[in-house]
Amino acid sequence: MLQNRKIVFVANTSWYLCNFRMALMRELQSKMFTVIAVAPFDEWSHQFEQKGIQYIPLSLNRRSLNPLTDAILFWRLFKIYKKEQPDFIFHNTIKPVIYGTQAARFAGTARILNMIPGLGYVFIGKRMIHRWLRPFVEAMYRMTLRYSYMVFFQNQDDRDYFIKRKLIDAHKILVVPGSGVDPEYFYFVEPIEKKDETIFLFIGRILLDKGVKEFVEAAEVVKKNFPCARFQLLGKIDEGNPSYVSKNTIKTWSHHYGIEYLGELTDVRNIIKDADVVVLPSYREGIPRSILEAMAMGKAIITTDVPGCRETVLHNTNGLLIPPRDLQALVDAMITMLKHQERRIQMGIESRKLVLEHFTVQKVNSLIINTLKK
Repeated sequence: MLQNRKIVFVANTSWYLCNFRMALMRELQSKMFTVIAVAPFDEWSHQFEQKGIQYIPLSLNRRSLNPLTDAILFWRLFKIYKKEQPDFIFHNTIKPVIYGTQAARFAGTARILNMIPGLGYVFIGKRMIHRWLRPFVEAMYRMTLRYSYMVFFQNQDDRDYFIKRKLIDAHKILVVPGSGVDPEYFYFVEPIEKKDETIFLFIGRILLDKGVKEFVEAAEVVKKNFPCARFQLLGKIDEGNPSYVSKNTIKTWSHHYGIEYLGELTDVRNIIKDADVVVLPSYREGIPRSILEAMAMGKAIITTDVPGCRETVLHNTNGLLIPPRDLQALVDAMITMLKHQERRIQMGIESRKLVLEHFTVQKVNSLIINTLKK
């Protein structure tokens, strides 16, 4: 029985918990859980109180490499866990997973759950700092994850990487299909053929690791021959991420290449509804939530053949898979969508079917809650 239990959700931003774990937190509330959110304060934090979720602000520097700063983070989490004495703690994102697990261990919490939503810039990046950090982060994972009750991954590639590197025992792993999407909230929009314009939409944090620069460069090439094509960016400028793109750079893209930056929206449905193709040329993902939302609303997809992204697209069925960092392949995929609208429309219909079969939030939450029942 799970009634009258207490669970703490921890992440490096309130934005993350609101966008990726709110449905799970609400469902646990309906099962008489006391739910507590622990994350840094941002513009999303007020949503916890609106949903009846206790919120504890956490000071956390995502970019810091200072051991003293991380030791302070450990101490802050330890004090929260010691005071609240939860039955379960659910860590999300790298620093909460590493330092939160150690804090929970010393606080005596019985069940520690960790979500690895993707390997992140430390494992994707090719700069010297990334190569230097990688073995250090792996060692921290190896030391930490053995104290987990369960570790959730969002794709098989990430799971296999952790097992191959001996970062965790296989019996403690469960692969879940992302954070899931609500197919009623993200309702199906019948795709239609357009003669006057075709909208290509990039949804996600405006990060270089998401392939946003390739999206802009491809837009420049495609617009020369297809002036009816429009290119939109929708998402957060995440200055806490080393891969972020500045506001000035986005203004330059808008001025020189006609890119439409739509900002960050709480409700993205009207933007997705008007788009024809959703594009995410990311270098690596867990399972990209933005793609699932677009698929639920019946959109054709262009994304990369990399872990996380490839799980969302059956090539030539609901979209097109292209190699990462390949500008010409992205241009060709966009032109294919422009020239073959009937094919694009059918892809959108297939996207909706795939979401209903594999990626609903109900399926994901059920897998996680069944883990708690054990």
